[in-house]
Amino acid sequence: MDVLQWAITTVIGILGIIVGRLWQKYDRTVEKDKITFAKTLEMLPSQSGAIFFLRTYDFGSAFEPIEDLKELRAFHDHCSRPEFFYLDKELERLRMELLDSFNEFDDQIYAETSSWGLNPGFYRIRRPEDYEDVNSEKFHAVRNELNNRAKLICEKYDQLIKTAHRKL
Repeated sequence: MDVLQWAITTVIGILGIIVGRLWQKYDRTVEKDKITFAKTLEMLPSQSGAIFFLRTYDFGSAFEPIEDLKELRAFHDHCSRPEFFYLDKELERLRMELLDSFNEFDDQIYAETSSWGLNPGFYRIRRPEDYEDVNSEKFHAVRNELNNRAKLICEKYDQLIKTAHRKL
């Protein structure tokens, strides 16, 4: 009987050690992800800055990409640092999807817009009255595409924020 009690106690002790170490690892993961999440919210607040701009702006008008999207660009640059990532696989996937959607949007901005001569630093979609080779259908297609890409960035941002709130 003493050997059986000893064996049971030993097994329970070993299981306790294993669970404790796993819990410590999980706790460190959550703490690291909380720091990354806090930095994400600090750099990209939802009710101001670039995210608010993307939620509310119609890209048929002129805009200033350097100023209007500066927080998103800073976040993008910060994400290229090796220490800025989520340990949680789902949060990291969502962060990467947000960055990918911004990269696609940014590429299209510079491919489909040009500097507006009246205000240096401002860009707008090429308009039919500006160039002979641009028609109004192309203008509306590009406008809709930019607006849809901006909406996609906001959706990816919202998914990341909601998932992080749920998990952390």
